[in-house]
Amino acid sequence: MPELGDLKIRISIRKDLAEMAVLYVGSYTQGIDGALTGSEGIYAFHLNEGTGVVSLLQTVKNVTNPSFLAYHNGHLYACEELPDKAMVVAYKRNSNGTIEELNRKEARGAAACHISVHPFKSLAIVSNYVSGNILSFSLREDGGIGALCDDRQHTGHGTDAVRQEQQHTHSATVEPCGRYAAVADLGQDRVFLYDFDAEGRFRLCGNPIVVPDGEGPRHIAFSSDSAHAYLVTEMGNHVLHYTCRNMEWELVQTLPILPEDFERTPLVLAADIHVSPDEKFVYASNRGWNGITAYHRNADGQLSLCGRYQCGGEWPRNFCISPDGAWIVVANQNSGTMTLLPRNCETGELRASVREVQVPQAVCVLWTED
Repeated sequence: MPELGDLKIRISIRKDLAEMAVLYVGSYTQGIDGALTGSEGIYAFHLNEGTGVVSLLQTVKNVTNPSFLAYHNGHLYACEELPDKAMVVAYKRNSNGTIEELNRKEARGAAACHISVHPFKSLAIVSNYVSGNILSFSLREDGGIGALCDDRQHTGHGTDAVRQEQQHTHSATVEPCGRYAAVADLGQDRVFLYDFDAEGRFRLCGNPIVVPDGEGPRHIAFSSDSAHAYLVTEMGNHVLHYTCRNMEWELVQTLPILPEDFERTPLVLAADIHVSPDEKFVYASNRGWNGITAYHRNADGQLSLCGRYQCGGEWPRNFCISPDGAWIVVANQNSGTMTLLPRNCETGELRASVREVQVPQAVCVLWTED
């Protein structure tokens, strides 16, 4: 029979092994003019959750501007954001966290900025910012990209003649129950709700949600029961809280992301939003102010300000929260870094970055554990 000390050692070893996560970081490998940025594509890192130590695992080079990533059932998906076309790439994840390309397909349109995978259907959804269309692709049994199911073109514009001169689909987020995808169109100040027929084609569910003029909807985070949607607006720098009942959305709260005394300019832009694993907090990032704002979330979904924190880098685009809630990891484009911020799971507070990893033009970070 083992001694108590032996049990502690064994538990410690198993815990340490379980705490090894893999972070995938997407980046811009070239600018709008085609000039190389120094980034090589997708970066994979091992992260020890207990210590915060990060080590490079792999660099995937045969991909251009993988600006957004999605992970599903042991496969990684990336969209290539190019000014005149769009591509989607599928990868198989190996047991050690490295990835191997399965296939790629053109996502007709321009500047793919978001990809998501339906949690219950074998579908990948791509949003093209410049052309303003969304596409659905079937997924093969091996996880590769299958046939194009549908291509839905948006048309319209908003009130800002510079940023909203036409439609700009920015994300398609499938709500957790899988009933529909919420598509944020920054150019029209609209959120469109689509479900899918048996062939994976889009079907509009009722009237679009009208967002206040000039807000520029970007990304959406849902509560796990799909009863609440939290929309971050890129141009307005707000978090809009909607209640969702029978696919009817009602705006119940508008919360600022920026401090009151911070100067607002056209180059101060909100970016990403996430709900904490325990659903007690919501976080939103901003480029220009370069921080993350935290909100308390009470039992009925209402938000109140928790605090504002610098993210340790410049121009934070996408960020992610570890499954245990202990870390927030941020992709900082202009400083070319990935930063790790410890998080207090009880209070929601963030501490200053304890780890900074060089990743040129980092724009998306994804946490995975198997």
